[in-house]
Formats: sequence, C-alpha cells, structure tokens
Amino acid sequence: MWEEEGASLQINWGDKVVHSKLARFEVEDMNVTKANWEYLDNLTGTEVTVKFVNLTEDTEYKIENVILNMDTKITGNNINTVMLSGSNSGNVAITDLAPEITVAPLSLDLGEVGETTTSDGSDNFVITNDGNKVLNISGITSPTNYEIKWGTGGSWSNSISTQTLTASNSETVYVRVTPPAIATYAGNIVISNDDADESTVNVSVTAEGVSLNTITDYIASYKFDNDFTDETGNYDASSSGSVTFGDDQQGNANSAAEFTYNSSDKVTLGSFTEDLGTFTISFWIYPTFYTSNRRVFLISNGGYSGSDFMRLQGTLSPNKLRITTKNGSGEATVHEITTPYNAWSHIIIQKDGSTINSWVNDAGLQSTVASRPPVLNSPDTNLIGDISNSNQSSGFKMSDLRIFDRLLNSTERTMVYDAEKP
Repeated sequence: MWEEEGASLQINWGDKVVHSKLARFEVEDMNVTKANWEYLDNLTGTEVTVKFVNLTEDTEYKIENVILNMDTKITGNNINTVMLSGSNSGNVAITDLAPEITVAPLSLDLGEVGETTTSDGSDNFVITNDGNKVLNISGITSPTNYEIKWGTGGSWSNSISTQTLTASNSETVYVRVTPPAIATYAGNIVISNDDADESTVNVSVTAEGVSLNTITDYIASYKFDNDFTDETGNYDASSSGSVTFGDDQQGNANSAAEFTYNSSDKVTLGSFTEDLGTFTISFWIYPTFYTSNRRVFLISNGGYSGSDFMRLQGTLSPNKLRITTKNGSGEATVHEITTPYNAWSHIIIQKDGSTINSWVNDAGLQSTVASRPPVLNSPDTNLIGDISNSNQSSGFKMSDLRIFDRLLNSTERTMVYDAEKP
C-alpha cells in the first residue's frame, strides 16, 4: 500500500475508474492497455506497483518499482510506456489528461448587411474539445454590434457565460450583426478557456453595413467609377472624343463622366434587349453650359435618325433641359426640366405608356402625355453626349445612371435619391 499526504492519483481503465492513493490496484480486463492519469500535487520519486490478475488462471503479472517522476506538470501528449512480461504481456501507456481546444474557422466575413437591420444568424464557427478531459469555457465575448449564441437552442447575446465540452465533443456558436450605419464593422470574438497553451482564442469577424435605399433590379447601371462598365455585366459602355472623369455629387474622385461643351465627347451604352415600353431612368447631372440643341442623352431604336427615341438636350433658356420624343417621322417636345448650372441635380424620367413623368431632386413632378410616344421594345442605340455626331455635346458631368424596365414607385424614387444625394 502507498499513500502520500495531499497527493491524488486517478486511473481510468476502460470503463473502470479507480480513485485511490493505493500503490497497488487490480484490473480484471486483460484487454485494457491504457491508463490515463492526472495529479493535483507533484508526486516525486513515488514507487508504484501495478498488478494484473488473470481471473481464470489466477496468474499474476507485475510491474514493480516503476518510478513516476512528476517534478513538473506534464502537458500535451507526453507519454510514459512500460512493458509487461510473461505470456500475456502487453503495453500500459500512462498519459496525462488535458483539454485541447480547436476552433474553426478562425475568421468570418458576414458580407453586406443593410444598415439598422440584422443578418440572418446563419454564420457560425465550431468549438471542439480534441483533448481527453473536460474543456471549461469561462466566457465568450463579441465586439460591438455583434451577437452570439451557443448552439441552436441558445439565446442571442453579446456574450456567452460558462460552458463545458467533454472530450471529443463540439458545439456550434452562431454569429449575427446589426450595423447601425453605412460602414465596415470588424473585431474579434474572444473565447476564454482552460486549455493550457490556448487559454484565449480569437475569431475575427467583419461585415459591411450598406444602404437599404439602393434598388438593384435595374437592367443597366453605370457608376462611371473611372470606367464605363455596367454593374450588371450585361451592357458595358465605351467612349469616344475626350470624355474624362471628375468628382461626383458626393465628392468621390473619378466617379462622374465629364463632357466638354461643343465637343464630340460621347459614351455609347449597350444595346438593350429588354422591352422598354415602360421604363425609369435615374441619373445625377452637373451642367456647366447648355444651348439650343446641345445634346445630353438619347435612348432609341436606330439612333438620332432612327424611327423612335427619347432624348434630352439643352435649350436657349439657361439651366433647362428639354425632353423630346419621336415616333415614326416626327419629333415633339414633351416638357422642360430646370437644372441649375454648376450644381448637382438628380433627375428621374419615367415612360408609362404615352405619359412622360419627370422629377428633379425627388420633387416637382411634371407629367405630360407625349404626342409622339416612342416604341422602344429593344432600344439598340443609346448614347450620352454628342448623340448626333456633330460636335454638339452639352457641357456637363453625369453620375449614377440607372435604367429600369419598370416604374419606380414614390417610395423607391425617394430611396434612390436619399441613397445618392450629396
């Protein structure tokens, strides 16, 4: 018998657990070959005798005078192996008991989330205990604007209190975010636990708060962010003349196409395949100079000399754009829009059957039944600037041109304006 004051030894043999300070213990199952131990105090130079008893033959196989040198705590997978002798010999592996935390993945990108709304909560990471002892998690905290929950049955909170994971088990931690504004939100979820070499584990999280006011079912969208690409990828544009890029209405550099007065500057949009019998066109314009017949925009079948179009052009009156339409051989004025020089204005134009409606800065509705409403079932020639190839572009900048094959309602028109206004 062996005892030592204040020392404790735990032995697990298969399903049998022996809690004892005895230096001698018996095992009935000869198939058990591993003993796991842990200690609460150092055991130095202790003589331990391990005795196996074969119940059928009552033959003893002994390991005597095995010295367990535990001057320092053993961690990780440090293993001492001793050999049995005799016809029924085998191995006894003496290993330490310890938790081992594994977290995957260690980073989460929750993507774009509408400002003031909450993500769907499907993003997650998994905590696994790869050790052979219970893992104690003292707490999990999330960064500002994020919430977490322990498993599917947990409650959403900015922190999770004490949890445990038994050996070889795991649990899923779910993550969601509520961005309060249009910005990037990044930080770390911190997991505090009793793994000896990983007592703190960080999971990095990031999300992008975006505007709820952006309507995205357009057939074409041109930001003019230093290029002429269509955000949908369907109708990329090209330029001729000397079109340059300037600041847009929100002060973003190289985010507006700039056209010189009385020049050949022109942007050729794609050939739309959609039926635009009904449409909405939204854009921002910064005019520097209009005069009679100086061009701004054309959407048409066959171009300026084609059968059907709607166009915008300058007038002799300062600060005014004229909407005209053509159906067949004749062109007629619809109405004029006031857009002050050297200032940004937001324009929405809608065609609803024969009726042309326009708004400036989400106000001032003008509604006119066009005498020559165009038929634009698949407009193939769509231009900005010098639409008649006669060095007759107006002087202006344009940004955020979006074309829809439907009518935006009043709420949507306001949403677009609010999202893009200076």
